[in-house]
Amino acid sequence: MAATATTANDTLIDRFFDDVMNRQNPAAAGELLTRDFLVHHCLLAGGEGHTPEVVELMNKFHSGFSGLHYIVDDRVVQEDKVAVRWTATGVHTGEFFGVAPTGVSVTVSGNDIFRVVDGRFAESWVGSDLLGLFHQLGRFPDVSDLPR
Repeated sequence: MAATATTANDTLIDRFFDDVMNRQNPAAAGELLTRDFLVHHCLLAGGEGHTPEVVELMNKFHSGFSGLHYIVDDRVVQEDKVAVRWTATGVHTGEFFGVAPTGVSVTVSGNDIFRVVDGRFAESWVGSDLLGLFHQLGRFPDVSDLPR
């Protein structure tokens, strides 16, 4: 049974990063995420949010960085938890948390831990190298431009 769960969770990770993160496919998000999907991320107001807030945050990333693309570098799958190390690349062509477009190509790394319930992601804890991202842009956002 563990081999089946691992295979299913590996597929879940691949589909999530390909279809949701890279292609922004809402139909795929509906298939892969629970209705009450919860994300813990420092760029969400209060440090966490459900699907509408997460979609809004992802739209900010995609409108700020053209060609935004995520690659899964490594993963660990264990029962109902999946840990992923990823790298994202893009070009800063739109405003991002008050930082005007710079045209700079960026590379950002991060780690996500997902909790799986009934074959779907129910919760995620995201750790992104935002300090490194803003350093690459050559400017840090004003604190008033960040969620609280």
